[in-house]
Amino acid sequence: FGAAITDASADLIDNRMSAPQRAALLDELFGREGSGLGLSVTRLTIGASDFSSHHYSYSAAPGAFDLAPAEADVLPVALAARRINPALTIIASPWSAPAWMKSSNSLIRGTLLPAHYADFARYLDAYAQGMAARGLPIDLLTIQNEPDFEPANYPGMRLSPAPRATIIGQHLGPLLARHAHSPRILDWDHNWDKPEMPLATLGDRAAARYIS
Repeated sequence: FGAAITDASADLIDNRMSAPQRAALLDELFGREGSGLGLSVTRLTIGASDFSSHHYSYSAAPGAFDLAPAEADVLPVALAARRINPALTIIASPWSAPAWMKSSNSLIRGTLLPAHYADFARYLDAYAQGMAARGLPIDLLTIQNEPDFEPANYPGMRLSPAPRATIIGQHLGPLLARHAHSPRILDWDHNWDKPEMPLATLGDRAAARYIS
């Protein structure tokens, strides 16, 4: 069991607490000794979410990729948590693809344009490899938070089963498989009341072979 390390919580932990307060809190959350809760999993957002102070992605334009926003707060807090609990499982999820890949040309609403399925797969791979290079391997990766929902005022993206199957089966799965150590892919990052959604993605043989 566990909880997310969002931009908001990371900012509070990293910038609004003294070093002793921060150490005590992280030990209480992730420590396994004494009164520690021993949280065993945490979730990170790939780019901005509804718990971010501003909207951003790690790719502002084609050919550009920059993990600086993660390096500011989320990465240091996640690294500290994993030092306390080396067995901590890391899940990463995007709330939206970069705006230039989407039908809305915005982080708000819209869907991923088919012409950018491969670009999105490379974006997620760059994130996973970049975090691993910084000492935080990602264990599990989803390709879209709440793929059947388009929020009106924070990053989001509708991504139905057929596009998810194509992205995973033809692009992201083969791309991640090239690396010796890569995240496992989870498909349905949403509520449990629509089982037909993940079943449709899993019904695609090419996608199913890459979905954990």
